[in-house]
Amino acid sequence: MTMTVRLLGGEQTAQLKTQLQAVFAEAFVEPPYGEGPAVVERAFRRFRSQVQRRGFRAAIAFDGEDVVGMAYGYPLSANTGWWDTLTDAVPDELRHEDGHRTFGLFELAVRPG
Repeated sequence: MTMTVRLLGGEQTAQLKTQLQAVFAEAFVEPPYGEGPAVVERAFRRFRSQVQRRGFRAAIAFDGEDVVGMAYGYPLSANTGWWDTLTDAVPDELRHEDGHRTFGLFELAVRPG
């Protein structure tokens, strides 16, 4: 296998939606996740708006023209709820975002094979 990684913006990444969904589904069906089609659907409803966010970037791994891995995200905005979803509370001084300080990695998945 000859793998290449391409750094893409939102528009280019959006064109790969079907392949990215397949990678996500394969990566997260395995234990310990055991995720099914409903989780894939929910993740990719968010995808439509994520690829349009300012600063969106993706690193997509290819084997030839086939997508085999992905990582994508964008800078957190000042009104993010990111820090509210963590298990442990984050101190207020670390919660301040300005759209440049923190890059949120929203998905990371690799085909098991």
